[in-house]
Amino acid sequence: MRAHEIELPSTASPDEILATVNATGGCIVPNFLDQATTESMRNEFDDLMDNTIDKIDVHADAGYSIAKRARLPDVDEGRFPVTCDVVASRGFKEISTRYYNDVVDYPSKLFFVRSIGRPDEVVTALPYVMHFDRHQFLKFAVLLTDVTEDDGPTWIVPGRTQEFRKKRLEMLNASEITPGENVLADSGEEVALTGPAGSLVIFDTDAPHRAGNLAPGRVRKIMRIDTEGERSRAQSERRVPKKQPLLRKLRAKIGL
Repeated sequence: MRAHEIELPSTASPDEILATVNATGGCIVPNFLDQATTESMRNEFDDLMDNTIDKIDVHADAGYSIAKRARLPDVDEGRFPVTCDVVASRGFKEISTRYYNDVVDYPSKLFFVRSIGRPDEVVTALPYVMHFDRHQFLKFAVLLTDVTEDDGPTWIVPGRTQEFRKKRLEMLNASEITPGENVLADSGEEVALTGPAGSLVIFDTDAPHRAGNLAPGRVRKIMRIDTEGERSRAQSERRVPKKQPLLRKLRAKIGL
C-alpha cells in the first residue's frame, strides 16, 4: 500500500478519517492544525515538559526520551489553553466513539513526549520492533515538530488490523499475552506516518506497528491521546461487563 493511501487532506471529515483507519489501521492528516495553533501548542508543551507541575507526572524518563502523563481535568486550562482546546474540541472523541461503536473513555490517557536522537545507538527492542499491542487503543498523536523518517515516526503495516485483532483475542482467550509474544517479523510493507508540525497521526494498536529511531541530534515533540472502548477493555481483561459502572457512565456523559 502506498503512503498516499493513508494520507488525508487537512480538511478531512470524521467520515473520511474513519473510512481510512478502518481500511488501513491508521492515517496521517498533514497540517491538521494551522501554524499559529501549532506554535502556541508547542510553547505550552515546552512549558509543561520543562517545569514540575502538580498532577502531571513523569511517566517515563530514559534520558533520550521523556514522557509525562496527565488527566485532562488536571491540565490547567488557564496555563495551557490551546492544548486543552485541541484535546476537547477537535473531534477526537467523536471519531473514537464511532470507531469503537461503544462508550469511550476519553481521553483514556494523555501523554506529552519529547525524544532526542542518540549518537551511537539504534534500539531494536519493543516498541522499536514490529508488534501489536496487548490491549487495543486508538491513538491520536499531534506532531509539534516536523517528523520525517529521520525523526522517529510511527510505522504501520496497512490493511492487516483485523488479522491481528483476531490473533490478539485468540491469544487472550487462551492465556495472558506475555511480552514478546506480540512481536512480529518485518514484512517489508511498513509505511511511515510522517508529516510537518501540526499534523495529526491516528492508528489502531491492533495494526502491526513500531516506533521509529531518531537520527542523532534530532528532536521530536508530540502530544498523544489514547482512547479505549468499553468492550475493548473488557476483551483485554477477558470478561464481558454485564452493565456499565455508574461512575463510568457519569464520566462519559460529562466528557471526562
